[in-house]
Amino acid sequence: MAWQHSVIKDEITLADTDTSYSCDLPRAGHIAALLVRLAGTGGAGTPAVEALVSRIVVSASGPSETYADATGPQINKRAKQLLSTTPPILNATGAATNANYFVMFGRKLRDKRLMLPARKHGTLQLRLSFGTLIAATAFATGTVRLTVEVIEWVGDPPAEFIGCCKTVQYTTLATGTGDTEIELPEGNLLDTLIVNFSAVTTVDDLVLGIDNKKETPFAAKYDWLLTQNTSMYDFATAETLFAFIDMMYEGADRAGAIDQALTMAPTRSYKLHISRGATTTTVTLITVEIVPAAGAAA
Repeated sequence: MAWQHSVIKDEITLADTDTSYSCDLPRAGHIAALLVRLAGTGGAGTPAVEALVSRIVVSASGPSETYADATGPQINKRAKQLLSTTPPILNATGAATNANYFVMFGRKLRDKRLMLPARKHGTLQLRLSFGTLIAATAFATGTVRLTVEVIEWVGDPPAEFIGCCKTVQYTTLATGTGDTEIELPEGNLLDTLIVNFSAVTTVDDLVLGIDNKKETPFAAKYDWLLTQNTSMYDFATAETLFAFIDMMYEGADRAGAIDQALTMAPTRSYKLHISRGATTTTVTLITVEIVPAAGAAA
C-alpha cells in the first residue's frame, strides 16, 4: 500500500453566477488532505480572492460524520498552523489570480497516523460555497475554474493509523464585551482550539477549564498567544485576529504528540473562558478534534 496524489476535478469551469459546487470524493482508502484551487483572471479593481470560498464542508453518510466545516480562510489558518506557510494566494488586476486551500485531516500533508477513513462510509462529499465570484475585487467574467486534488493512502491503513482530525466552525458568539464562556464538545480528543476575533483591542485572558476550572490545562494572556503565533507558527505580527490553543505542539515537529491531546471525557465539563474587555468583539471558535478509529488506542 502507498500514497497516491490524484487530480479528481481538473480546472472545472464555474458559471459567473455559481454560489456552490459539490463533488463525490474517492472512497478506496484513507484521505490525508484535499487541495482545492480557485483560479481565473483578476477583476479590474484590486482582487482579494481568498475569502470567496465562504464554506468548505467535507461530510459523509453511512455512517454520518462531518470532517470539515469552516470558511476558506479558517481552513487555511489551520494549514498555516501546521505548515508554517499560508497556501498560495495570488491577487493580480487583470491577470492570473488564484486561491488555494489545504483541507488537512492530519497534522501534516501525509500523516499516516491521522487520515479520513473514506472507505468506511457509503458516501463522502466535498461541498463548497462561494461569495460573489465576478467583481472588480474578485474575478473577471467567464474565467473562474476549480481544481480539486486528493492525497490518500490506498488500501488497508498503515499500522500507525489511529484516527482523523476534524476541523469545524463550532460556534460564533454574538457581538459583546466582558467575560464569556463556550461549552466545548465531548467524546473525542482535543487537538486544537482556534479562536477568531473580530477585534482584539481589549481581549485579555483565555482559559480552558475542566469542571468549573478545577483543572486548567491551558491559561494564557492573549498578548502571549499572539507572540506564540509568531514564534511557533511563523505568523506575521499583523495577524492578530486568530489564536491557537494547541494541545499537541512539540517544538519544530508540527506533527505533534498524540498522547498530549486532551481527552474530552463525556462525564466531565469543558469550557473555554474568554475575557473580552470593554471593546465590542465577535468570537468564532473552530475546534479541531481527533476522532479515534474503531478499535484504535488513542
